[in-house]
Amino acid sequence: MPTIANFTNDHSFPTFAACPIENDASSGFFQDIGPWINPTRHWAAFFEVTASDVPLELKAIDKSGQQVKVFYTLSVAKAFRTTFPVGHTLAVLYPARSQFMTGTEWLGLGDELRVMIIPLSMVELLALNERVQQQSSVVDGKYACHGCGARKLKKELYVCFRCELAWYCDEVSGFRDAFGVQKLMGSRIVS
Repeated sequence: MPTIANFTNDHSFPTFAACPIENDASSGFFQDIGPWINPTRHWAAFFEVTASDVPLELKAIDKSGQQVKVFYTLSVAKAFRTTFPVGHTLAVLYPARSQFMTGTEWLGLGDELRVMIIPLSMVELLALNERVQQQSSVVDGKYACHGCGARKLKKELYVCFRCELAWYCDEVSGFRDAFGVQKLMGSRIVS
């Protein structure tokens, strides 16, 4: 069964202040391999867009509420074919702090493959994370139905074929449930 990431885990999902300085091999986040600096582990951070009125520049807050200036390249702008909507959250893989000569820190988005726009505010995203954590925990050997919340034994529930994390009392509830981003694609009883 896959493991569920917890967005409140600061090791895997650090705040902006806890992200490494760009290409700093001494930080423990990167390793220096000849001409390349590669990540030594996986991490991602979330940034809610608070202003998007200047081309190639955003204002955002991280999960701790810290203000972050974000600059992005033309290739990132073209890849998303949109401005970054205020109130939506950016998930950034391997974010690193950059600094101006004045010492002001900023986040650079240069690789569109490391950025995802989540159509939720930071508060909504963290609330959804909390719900996932609660519904995915096993209490007294019982799992929670992701549709109605009822706790039942595993053999009484259907599991989502796609994610193998969501459990349902019946096959239909997965289609009605607004909890998941993706609909239940099929289910089966797991013994």
